[in-house]
This record gives sequence, C-alpha cells and structure tokens, in this order.
Amino acid sequence: WTGDDPALKAAMRRVRVVRAEHGDYLRRLASRSVDIVYFDPMFRTPVEDSRAMRVLRETAANTDPVRPEAVREAVRVARRCVVLKERPSSGEFERLGFTRLPAARGTTTVYGVIRI
Repeated sequence: WTGDDPALKAAMRRVRVVRAEHGDYLRRLASRSVDIVYFDPMFRTPVEDSRAMRVLRETAANTDPVRPEAVREAVRVARRCVVLKERPSSGEFERLGFTRLPAARGTTTVYGVIRI
C-alpha cells in the first residue's frame, strides 16, 4: 500500500494474506488469534460483465459455497467479528447465521457480520 494516509498505511502493513483452503487453515489457528475473518466467496450468480473475474472463476477460483463448519471455525478464531461478502438475494446470510448490514439501494454487493 502506498497511500498518503499514515494510519491507513500502517494498518495495511499489518494485513497478512494467506493462500490456503480456508477450512483447513482456520482449523489450524489458535482460538481468538486474529482480529477479523473475512469471507469473499465467488458469487453463485457471476457478474457476467467482468472479464477479469470470468478468467479467475474459470482457472483458479474455489466456487464452493462457504460451509457452516468454516463459519464456526472463523467465530472461534476471530477476536472481533466474521464478515461475509455476498449478493443481496443469495440467502447465504440466513443460511450461515450472519446479520446482514444495511446497504445502499440497488447495490449488487452486501455484507453480513457475526460480532464476537
């Protein structure tokens, strides 16, 4: 991150990205060992206009839905909250126990949260 805001720059330097199967990775973490777990799964209904996402979906993405067991592990390891990014009409928030956050009218992406 190369932005001008020193606080944001410092926060971005603390973010650690890990490439792993999320269920396996979460099971290996100690309880309350991270601040936030953020799930950003591939949408069941893709954004057809996004050429870059189409290539990612076809070549490298895990298109499986988030499993309830993974959410339970995320709640175990998070100190603050677990966040899920989804489509407004997906039904995933209800299925997985997230509280949907308010969103602007007409938005194509919404977030749900489980506060710890």
